[in-house]
Amino acid sequence: MREGGRAADGDGDGEDGEDGEDGEDGEDGEDGEGDGEDDVCGDGFVMSATLTGAVGTVKEATRSGHVVRMSGHIVDRPPGGRLDLGTGSRTREVARVESEPYDLITMGRLGVDLYPLQSGVGLDRAETFAKFLGGSPANVAVAAARLGRRTALVSRTGADPFGRYLRRELRTFGVDARWVTEVEEYPTPVTFCELFPPDDFPLHFYRRPKAPDLEIHPDALDLDAIRAARVFWATGTGLCAEPSRTATLTALRARSGRETTVLDLDWRPMFWPDPARARPYYAEALRYATVAVGNLDECEVATGERDPLAAARALFDAGGGALRLAVVKQGPAGVLALAADGTSAEVPPLPVEVVNGLGAGDAFGGALVHGLLAGLGLETLLRRAGAAGSIVAGRLACSSAMPYAAEIDEALTKGTGTLLPTTASPTPGEGPGPVEDPGSGPVPVEGPGSGAGQGLASGSGQGPGSGAAPGSGPVSVPERG
Repeated sequence: MREGGRAADGDGDGEDGEDGEDGEDGEDGEDGEGDGEDDVCGDGFVMSATLTGAVGTVKEATRSGHVVRMSGHIVDRPPGGRLDLGTGSRTREVARVESEPYDLITMGRLGVDLYPLQSGVGLDRAETFAKFLGGSPANVAVAAARLGRRTALVSRTGADPFGRYLRRELRTFGVDARWVTEVEEYPTPVTFCELFPPDDFPLHFYRRPKAPDLEIHPDALDLDAIRAARVFWATGTGLCAEPSRTATLTALRARSGRETTVLDLDWRPMFWPDPARARPYYAEALRYATVAVGNLDECEVATGERDPLAAARALFDAGGGALRLAVVKQGPAGVLALAADGTSAEVPPLPVEVVNGLGAGDAFGGALVHGLLAGLGLETLLRRAGAAGSIVAGRLACSSAMPYAAEIDEALTKGTGTLLPTTASPTPGEGPGPVEDPGSGPVPVEGPGSGAGQGLASGSGQGPGSGAAPGSGPVSVPERG
């Protein structure tokens, strides 16, 4: 995973402006994909570019080095560089590239989500599907990038078209994919879901014989970059199999003494033969985390406690002194956070017409990271993260549904996560503005009594099947893709 240049597949745009393999003259990338007429530049370069709305054209670049291109809202950064986009009324200048640590590096699950475009029917009756980037750590990186943070993902895919699609999507969303590498032996995972709003979204994982993201090896980690990141985000799923387990623990140990190291408990029962086998690995990982995040089911697996306050305290006990913040998501009861100094906050969920609750927790996670980096107070942090989760619960997709800061502001002002799709430009520092996409609104409803139901969501779900009837009030919203 240690890469000296761009992400390994070097996706790019050809002269006709289409992504992918039609690039005719691009020299970048192992699979032959590249840009037809790319400008090139190196570390520390100064580049000017003009962006009109969400579409940019590189005008000038100086010095030689790695390709930088801008097509739509895609920007490929050189290694260690950051593209800072200043904003104007409709035209923005790319100011400069700075060598600096990442705001956030996430590590773990990555795959393709295939979501039905019919709601209220099982997969046996669904006829059309939309394809999205998926996997909780990937979605968290996207969510933080939407809020202006410089993010990267450590993961692996198959050496196949879906893997190329995922790396291209990551860069489209502003996530550095240099540490997303290929595994020849295993195909890129695919995940299907079923939509039974407001609270039932069964997932069907296709990760056999083994998912490539479980083939992350500890000796391939860029530990210098992981140590330097302002936030590192690891997941419980990464602990379920070797060599990913050792790699995850190695990365967490490398973060010892760093300020913000997050362990997302991310309990997926289908990835573990027995919950009892998971607890020792969670305990080991919690020794190095400064922030722990989980819902009630996950906290119970990790600590044996299900009462929210008891679970938060048990996370501190398991943390061995390193933990500074425990966040317990309680479904319809909202979110509880307990700090090491005894400070606590609990906020209710934000109402939303639920379309698909699977990405709500990832939106919550990305906004949580953003708020921690911004130094927000605990209650404000939870309210904004909860609003982000609520917004995504009101949309079909996970990755492409992640909100911008202006949308979070709007949701909090209106008191609902149900927002109309927008093409508004972001506030300065957020990157490209929101654009309408196939996953940004409701989907056709089939079947009696089904469809988007009124519920409460804050990224605080407990998983599918909480027992609430559609449209019956507060519901538990599952939280991950």
